[in-house]
Amino acid sequence: MKRLILFVAIFCSSLGVLQAQAWMNNLDFAKRLALTQNKMLFVMWESSTMYPLPVRINDAKGQTYLVENLFESEELNRLIWEHFVPVSINEDNYEAMYDAIESRRSQDYLDKFNDDSIKIMDANGMILNMSVQNDIYLNLSEFIARYALDTSFLSLEQHSYAAEANFYNAFYLSSKYLDYTMFANEALRPELMALSMVYLNEARAKIKDEDQQEQAAMQQRSDLLELESFLLKDKPRKVLRKLRRLDADEIAAVNTEFVAFLYYTAYRLIKDIESSKAWMGQVSSVNLKKSDMIVRVFF
Repeated sequence: MKRLILFVAIFCSSLGVLQAQAWMNNLDFAKRLALTQNKMLFVMWESSTMYPLPVRINDAKGQTYLVENLFESEELNRLIWEHFVPVSINEDNYEAMYDAIESRRSQDYLDKFNDDSIKIMDANGMILNMSVQNDIYLNLSEFIARYALDTSFLSLEQHSYAAEANFYNAFYLSSKYLDYTMFANEALRPELMALSMVYLNEARAKIKDEDQQEQAAMQQRSDLLELESFLLKDKPRKVLRKLRRLDADEIAAVNTEFVAFLYYTAYRLIKDIESSKAWMGQVSSVNLKKSDMIVRVFF
């Protein structure tokens, strides 16, 4: 993914005449705007914006400057609006929002949700930036370069999930996030994969609402998608161990091609060409191309 070259307008006096745009304060409206603009959300608790937030900024020459308070800089505000949809959430919404996720998220996710730091969310309100910020002063230039994603690749699946958060829409969005990792900066891949797993867990939670005769196949398909994430973590031998435990008679018909794709790609990653060829004929043309993309990530 092309790295952004950020020139901060605070050092360009010609921008001083522009009027700063206020952050949004309605998360639902902000999510709709993010969907439309194919952007991520730049989110903070409203009370956290009442205190100075010093940040570091890189100019076009690579020099670093300290800005004492992000929230008082019109230029930085415009920069944030350029790359995100910024929104401050009133604490009155906290209890309802927390109750909705408490039993369905990891402790790391809940800790991030609770803290006063910047949360980068996607257009459905799921947190992406789970990595810990160790620096005393956030480097806003580097932060934007890392998280200012163009989400047009995810647009169809994000819109579908926003319209109805059922098993299929959650599953396909989880799968699309895994695909997205192949185009992303290497440092961002673990966070994108973690976000994919958030949607996969949402899909699993929705299985009980689907036709009972299809639930076993859905659960199996969810497990197979998790195995695909291990391919993207360069753990093909773990994938093979898991696949070999599957009883061939228990593989749902709708999942047989998925199993073949996983075998085929895992064998390619360990450079067992003969074994991969044995599965190649069972893999669709779409997944053959996808396998090529996964292999290119590591070779």
